[in-house]
Amino acid sequence: MTTKLNTENYTQLNTDIATLFRTGLYSGVAITLYTDEAGTNVFIYNGTAIDGKKVSKAVKTAAYIDKNTGELQKANVNISFDDGTTSICTDDIDSCWYKVEGIAVQRRRF
Repeated sequence: MTTKLNTENYTQLNTDIATLFRTGLYSGVAITLYTDEAGTNVFIYNGTAIDGKKVSKAVKTAAYIDKNTGELQKANVNISFDDGTTSICTDDIDSCWYKVEGIAVQRRRF
């Protein structure tokens, strides 16, 4: 099941990630973004498929007027990944759905 990724569902994204961490089974969370609700077409941002990428942080930005240009900047959700790349889903422009999954803790013995 996928969930719409936009600023209205940002709280749900945080809840989904926190729920995975609270199990104690995961050391990280991976996200896949889709262009359709069925989750059949992977979202491509700046030439990179956002498929199973480890999330470093997610930030919501509300709509605002740029003080230098006077232009309206639409609300968006910006997700940063552990490889240094990002993906931005802008409300009313990008249609993104997401699915998160836990990255299992690698047990080690010393």
